[in-house]
Amino acid sequence: MSLHRQGIHVSISQNVIRQADCGLAPGPSLASVQHAEPSASPIIRGRHVVATMYGVPFDVLNNTELLWTALTDAVLAAGATIMTGAAHHFTPFGVTGLVLGESHASIHTWPQRGIAMVDFFTCGPVADPQVALAYLQQVLAPTHIESAMMIRDVVDAPFSAPRPAPQTAVFHVAPA
Repeated sequence: MSLHRQGIHVSISQNVIRQADCGLAPGPSLASVQHAEPSASPIIRGRHVVATMYGVPFDVLNNTELLWTALTDAVLAAGATIMTGAAHHFTPFGVTGLVLGESHASIHTWPQRGIAMVDFFTCGPVADPQVALAYLQQVLAPTHIESAMMIRDVVDAPFSAPRPAPQTAVFHVAPA
């Protein structure tokens, strides 16, 4: 996948990381993510990526318009649909933005500390939260990122039936 906007280029190889019918769409390859074996019951996969970005310039983290555009562009780059959203600028500084669709995305900033915390949750086989994270990395240009991805399953079975344990993988994204 490749996306171009205002001098930003995101290119991520689309390696298929799903198994038979586990419900994951093609996405960036993560060797450290272990996926559940296919089962007789349909599984809906949710992927939840959270990240803390450090070393982001104050002017970037305090710019509501830039962050809103970056967040919505990241959601669209990931293949998600935007239904609604809002951004709020705090006094004296800081921004929070939230986008809702078949998934959600949020960003919370602390410009005085150079920190942005982002959250992308997607469900279904289309939207890829790792693409959204890669896009925001290009825009915010942090010096360091700490991130984690959790696979969240919804199994089509009675509520009392055992559920697969959530699987988590921690990965670090190199600075742009």
